[in-house]
Amino acid sequence: MKHFTSVVTALLCAFTFFSCSTGLSTADTLSSGSTARTVISGTGGSITVNGMTNCNLTVSYAPGSQKNYARLYVSEGNGTGLVLANQDMTYVSGTYSYTLNHATFTSGAIVYVCVLVNDGGTESCLPQGVLSDTTSWSQITYGDTSDNSSSDTLIDGATSGTSVTGTASVYTASDMTWDTLVWSDEFEGSSLKTSNWCYDTGAGGWGNSELEIYTAGNATVHGGVLDITAKSDLTSARIKSKGLKTFKYGRIEARMKCSNGTGSWPAFWMLGTSSDSWPYQGEIDIMEHANSDTYTYQTCHWNGSGSDTSTAYSHASWGQTTNNNYWNKISSLDVSGWHTYAIEWTSTLISFYVDDTKVMAMTIGSSAGAGLDAFNSPFYIIFNFAMGGQFPAVYTSSSFTNLPWHMYVDYVRVYQ
Repeated sequence: MKHFTSVVTALLCAFTFFSCSTGLSTADTLSSGSTARTVISGTGGSITVNGMTNCNLTVSYAPGSQKNYARLYVSEGNGTGLVLANQDMTYVSGTYSYTLNHATFTSGAIVYVCVLVNDGGTESCLPQGVLSDTTSWSQITYGDTSDNSSSDTLIDGATSGTSVTGTASVYTASDMTWDTLVWSDEFEGSSLKTSNWCYDTGAGGWGNSELEIYTAGNATVHGGVLDITAKSDLTSARIKSKGLKTFKYGRIEARMKCSNGTGSWPAFWMLGTSSDSWPYQGEIDIMEHANSDTYTYQTCHWNGSGSDTSTAYSHASWGQTTNNNYWNKISSLDVSGWHTYAIEWTSTLISFYVDDTKVMAMTIGSSAGAGLDAFNSPFYIIFNFAMGGQFPAVYTSSSFTNLPWHMYVDYVRVYQ
């Protein structure tokens, strides 16, 4: 390896001169726009570039399992040349990442990135080619998230809007009128707001025998929507507001549409912050869908012997589907069309709605039964698209149909 590294460094010096004088082949580059802050793909794999604000840049590579190493190279085409060489990236839960800050990373800067991966002694460069082939480096054009939002054509049926970005980390309703929009994400711009969302990454089934590997790169923002994509390479995404934005009571809603297909499992749900132990913390499934069903599920989960983790494990749940419930049966629901899924949540009751039609409700609180006091704590929001597993009862990827699958989220809003 020492020999290879010295060769790489020499090639990078040569590359610096080359990139300043002639640039890269446009066939292998990405220009400014929403894709400049999402996934860069090519022979050998893909990387994600995001967090492009205040001269920062975050590069992520999500192989799912740990390699010998992943090392980052960054150069510029605006005359400054080499910025970073042979920097070890940090591995956490299936994803390598590294964040760097450079004074000239401002709007309009041309940035070239490449990740050198050693997998069992075999070295390769992502996303394309080898380091000595300078025309294969991937290019992005650095810009603020607001630079091209106005020209980013809306996804069909999506709405435009401006997010309500409060500074609080915990929002608690003080009354039951819920007439104030206290927080929202309208997914304007071209990158996920790091003040609102973080990622769950990696594989392992997630307690449900799921088959996907969650990566940061499968959650993108474009056309006024959050787009979570589940792909044939068994990668998908799961984002959450944990540690950033949590909510207690009020109306919480998201407008979204999702793909259908055997093995598909999109979900909009919440977990409690009273503990990190499931189901003691409580779970609120505002919308789940399986396969090509013509209905969705609305469910709550908790620990039936108590919310304190010292009590015995006793998973309890209560739920209804949109086509079979006590309130308003929706005979057929096509999740591939736009619908608004919501809860209205008080200290004693959680009611569930689809397009303002009530389809489920559950009494909560300490007086309602053991463990139900978990629903009187703040909860955080999760969006994910699982692939296979116990809920759709599909356990082999060969059974999947209609890939790739998408979850498009037009907005998520909280009223208190």
